[in-house]
Order: sequence, then structure tokens, then C-alpha cells
Amino acid sequence: MTGAVAGALAAAAGAAAWIAASALSGRNEAFDAPEYFAIGVPALAAACGLLGYAAPGNPWTIALAAAAGQLAAMIVRSGEIGSLFPLGLLFLLLLALPNYVAARLGERLRRRGPAR
Repeated sequence: MTGAVAGALAAAAGAAAWIAASALSGRNEAFDAPEYFAIGVPALAAACGLLGYAAPGNPWTIALAAAAGQLAAMIVRSGEIGSLFPLGLLFLLLLALPNYVAARLGERLRRRGPAR
């Protein structure tokens, strides 16, 4: 899988995590929903790990694309870029770190080869 495909899939997964958490909680902002941190963030990290395995060499692409997908979903769902946008962007970038770690671990598992 190419890095571009992995990035597109990561963005779609990020948007899906944001929308699902918002829908499950009935809130506009997934940040306000406990479901986002209990389900969405771990599921997105797992997806990034799988994408890291499928497309080694692209952990930052995968992590930042997942953050971009969440950002796009946040803007579309709210219909505006509010005054807290810079803070939300910073928070999404911080949340990209576990996704990077997961993608990197997936990459390492693939490079390690099959178990003996």
C-alpha cells in the first residue's frame, strides 16, 4: 500500500471516529464526549497501527492524516471555525502522537517478519 492510500484511509478513519463519537454522545464536539476518549481514540490508534503495518515508512503521514480527518469532520459538523479553533488544532496535534506511536509499532512488526 502506498503512503498516499494509507493517508487517505487514515483521514477517513479520523473523520469516522469524530463523527461516531459525536453521534453516540449526541454532542456536536467529540472532545466533549467520553465516548471519544473511551472508544474513538483507541479505535483510531488501532487503525493507525494497522495502516503502519500495511504502509511502512509513513508513520507521520498516517498520524497527521488521521488528525486532518478529525479536523475536517469537526469543521463540517460545526459549520464554522470557532474562536477555540487554535486550541482544538493543538489538541488534535497532541492526539496525533499516540497515532504515530501505533503506526510506528505496526511498521516495526512488519519489518520484524513472521514469528519463528
